Amino acid sequence: MLKRLRQVRVPLRAILDMLIITGLIIILTVIHYTRYNYSVDYHLLLQFGYYIPVIYAAIRFGPPGGIGSGLIITALYLLVMTDFQMLMGKEAKYTQWIEIALINGFGWFTGFLVQQERKANRNLIIALETKEDLLKKLEVEGQERLRLEAEVRRNERLTALGQLTAGLAHEIRNPLGIIRVTTQLLAKEKTEDLVVSEYCRVLQEETNRLNRLLTNFLNFARPKAPEGQLISLGTLVQESAELAKPMLEEAGLVLELRLSEAANITVKVDRDQMKQVILNLLINALDAQKDLRGKSIIIEGIQQPGWAGFAIIDQGLGISSETISNMFNPFFTTKETGTGLGLSIVYRIVEQHQGRITLSNTSSGGVRAEVLLPQ
Repeated sequence: MLKRLRQVRVPLRAILDMLIITGLIIILTVIHYTRYNYSVDYHLLLQFGYYIPVIYAAIRFGPPGGIGSGLIITALYLLVMTDFQMLMGKEAKYTQWIEIALINGFGWFTGFLVQQERKANRNLIIALETKEDLLKKLEVEGQERLRLEAEVRRNERLTALGQLTAGLAHEIRNPLGIIRVTTQLLAKEKTEDLVVSEYCRVLQEETNRLNRLLTNFLNFARPKAPEGQLISLGTLVQESAELAKPMLEEAGLVLELRLSEAANITVKVDRDQMKQVILNLLINALDAQKDLRGKSIIIEGIQQPGWAGFAIIDQGLGISSETISNMFNPFFTTKETGTGLGLSIVYRIVEQHQGRITLSNTSSGGVRAEVLLPQ
């Protein structure tokens, strides 16, 4: 709308300027011809008035305006000027012709200066716009550099921690297996002793729990290389949603799918690993609003140039910016019974798929976990 108004205003302003310039020239010329019998000095003095429309035309329309108005004035005043040649001395004749030349020269020179000024202003505007674009690019590149540096540091920590975890898990698993087998044998021999049987049952449960924890450690430390296969995002999300359905129903939560056109996009991923990613993120969303029965967890489709993915959005209380920056670090957890490996494993799986995962707070207060995969 503003552009249209500017496009309308420019010709109107130009027309108004032309009318003013034409009016000044006509008025001065009419005065010359209607006061024809005045003394020559009067006409020579009045001749200076022609500088006004010439300079005005040069300022508004550049060299063409200054030159054009000067030539028009010369043509209109030529009759009066030649008629007075018989009444003038030699110096006055030269002065009058010089004055006409100066009027035309001032018109061109003023127009030239105005043209150079406008060109300099245009170059300045272009330079400022270029500077602004460069600053924006530098800002984006700086943010990307910081993100990459953070990823490199996180990968270094994960690699070192993974090697340590793999060794510890291997060393712990052997005696843990012996304890479990010994407990089973003891329980079979002491079936009549209820106290011993109860102790054996507790030992078996705890050894099983430790075994599951060690399995998570090993999954984190020695992640399986993804076996890529083509699958649509809609199918992947639907299959994962079916697995999570019993947990959601038990918690009284509703899973809402908003995949739209992204459901038909095909990605190359390890089916089982990506299901693990979705289930882990759904469990986190469920824990964030486990006391909010009747609320929804949303899975939203994402489609960007070269990328496709999904976002899992909960309606919980959100998390602090400091917590978000540590969520993918191993052994960092906000849960009382958590190991802090769930999101670390998710991050590593997404990274192995050359993808990206980010966490952010929504405007309504929940958390949005966004996963992007290369198409």
